[in-house]
Amino acid sequence: MTLSISLTQEQVIIMEAILVHNEDHVLGLRYTRIDINSISELRRLVQLNLADESLLHRDIEHLAHSPPKL
Repeated sequence: MTLSISLTQEQVIIMEAILVHNEDHVLGLRYTRIDINSISELRRLVQLNLADESLLHRDIEHLAHSPPKL
C-alpha cells in the first residue's frame, strides 16, 4: 500500500508499506520503500519531537537497515 502523510501543502511523506498488525483500532505498518525527500521529512519530524538527538541517529539508522518482516 502507499501511505501519504501531508505535513503541509509542500511537505509530504510518501512511502510504500505493509500492514504488520491491527489491534484495537491501531495499525502497525512497516515501510518497504521511501524516497530521499520523504526520509528527509520524516527525519526532521522525528528530530523536532525528540529531546535527545542521539536517539534520532539510532532510530533513523534502525529504520534504514531493518528489512521488512513478513
